Amino acid sequence: MNIMLAEKIIKLYQGIINVEKNLSHLTINHEMDGEITGLIKVLEKSLGVYQNQMSNFLSLNANQEYNEITKYFQNEKTIEKMQTILKHVNVYIEHTNKVMRELQIQTEIFKKEWINAINQIDTYKKKVVILGISELTVNIKKILNEDKVQLIAYCTTDEKYKWNRVNEIPIIDIEELSKIEYDLLIIAEKNTYIENNKTLNLIDYIDSYYDYEISRAAEAYLHYDKEQINGLITGSSYAETAIDVEQIKGLNFVNLAVSSQDLYYDYEIVRWILSNKEIDINNFKYVIINLGYASFQYDLSLSVNKHRTSFYYPYIKKLHHNFKTDTVNKYDEYEYMSEKVFIKNFHSVIHKILQQNNDKMWEKLINGEMKEPQIQAAGKMVGKDCNKYYPLTVNENVDILTEYIELLLSKRIIPLITICPTSKYYSEKFSNRIKTEFKEIIEGFIRKYKLKVLDYFDSSFFYDSDFYDVSHLNRKGSIKFTKLISEELKRLESGNKH
Repeated sequence: MNIMLAEKIIKLYQGIINVEKNLSHLTINHEMDGEITGLIKVLEKSLGVYQNQMSNFLSLNANQEYNEITKYFQNEKTIEKMQTILKHVNVYIEHTNKVMRELQIQTEIFKKEWINAINQIDTYKKKVVILGISELTVNIKKILNEDKVQLIAYCTTDEKYKWNRVNEIPIIDIEELSKIEYDLLIIAEKNTYIENNKTLNLIDYIDSYYDYEISRAAEAYLHYDKEQINGLITGSSYAETAIDVEQIKGLNFVNLAVSSQDLYYDYEIVRWILSNKEIDINNFKYVIINLGYASFQYDLSLSVNKHRTSFYYPYIKKLHHNFKTDTVNKYDEYEYMSEKVFIKNFHSVIHKILQQNNDKMWEKLINGEMKEPQIQAAGKMVGKDCNKYYPLTVNENVDILTEYIELLLSKRIIPLITICPTSKYYSEKFSNRIKTEFKEIIEGFIRKYKLKVLDYFDSSFFYDSDFYDVSHLNRKGSIKFTKLISEELKRLESGNKH
């Protein structure tokens, strides 16, 4: 008996059994069922022997069993049984094919009826179809302006979602999209593009203009009672993780520090906020300007992270040195389209939709603790941060900080400069050249503006367990650091009252 044939018969019979389970009107000849089942056991044994011989072909027992099975298949009665079984198998196949053809016909009728039902939706609103099924797409309905548009269908390439429903909205196969009468297709699935004049690529918009951290900072400010804000915090990821506004007692601060942020965006964000007429300037007292020793050598728009400049554009409408006309034009096109389709604050809703998973990752990061592999990589991190010699950037950043401080002082806002702690594995390897340059520049600002500077860069008050990597405080460390800042703010508050 050919082993391949035996294997095929087993698979074929098991497939027929599955068809019987799924199609209640297809029957199996149960008189043959026992006979086939018995034969299956023999065939399975045969396959087992074959596989066993492949791994241990010198086994005497395996050879004996194989000979017995071969003899069984040479028996006339066995051959007769096989012929009877194969005859019934062919009958089953014929039945199955007939049922499948009927199912295919019914499916095509069903698809046509569904498409017709979608096309018969009578509305004065623009008809919208959403491409993709995901956490984002099933929540897009929340950002649609239902006074202007009506969601009539989802479409997808994913077989498990086709011809189903999401919140009573039908899901169609993308191959059927051309049969749908719609006004706008919102693309909300990666790696799927349909180019025509009726598309709005939401995924491209998110990839180009949305960043979790920047959006989180902006949303914290936008949803704050503007009249109650007493101060802001600007800076990069050092301040983002090191200063916990909940630990600042008696004053309401919004932390606008974000990973990779430079002085230019620190300044422009504060300018943007101070231009808001809702701000009560009498209550607005402080801005904490957090700097790193390499801050004057750093320009986001000229760095490897220059793509991040576009994430700020929806808020401050500026791009610095990395200005690209395409970035501006594309954003303007998105905004023009979105006004016709989405609710006014759709950016906030998108952030809420995408926030949950990002929040979990963020919490895991800042609740972590520095490990040996990070300590071993400290030299590499310091090298990356200190491998800078950009005198023109330094001069520009000195000018930006000057404008920043003078803006605050003109509004009677007190600037407080802070430098976050780093672990000894980072601070001890840091460039003396950059450290000296920074301190000389800051000394000039202290003399000119009588600034208060809190420098904890190499403070012995912080331990290894206070960091999640060699240069960033974790949750535990941020509580310690923020208490120090809070105490300084209390002293400033007390001095202001006298």
